[in-house]
Amino acid sequence: MFDVKNQRTFLRRTKYDELHQEDLFVGNRVNVFSRQLDLIGYGDQYTGNKLGSKKERTLALIKPDAVNKVGDILQMIHDANLILTKAKMTKLTW
Repeated sequence: MFDVKNQRTFLRRTKYDELHQEDLFVGNRVNVFSRQLDLIGYGDQYTGNKLGSKKERTLALIKPDAVNKVGDILQMIHDANLILTKAKMTKLTW
């Protein structure tokens, strides 16, 4: 990994036990050796095909009468081995 700002190598290929393959998807923020890294894309097409195919996007809305069951809904998502990212709670208005 090359640090563009300082024009030097930041990280060579090494084993990092705290990082798992499930953490590597576009849009995620990971912490490697005390540096936060935003994953903005894959390095090549092969990596994108291998890692990107496991990710899908969807939009879920919870109706106001079910807001008190948000914990149960999130638990069902977790039990289904799905990963929730960029969750937001907002109030829709006309």
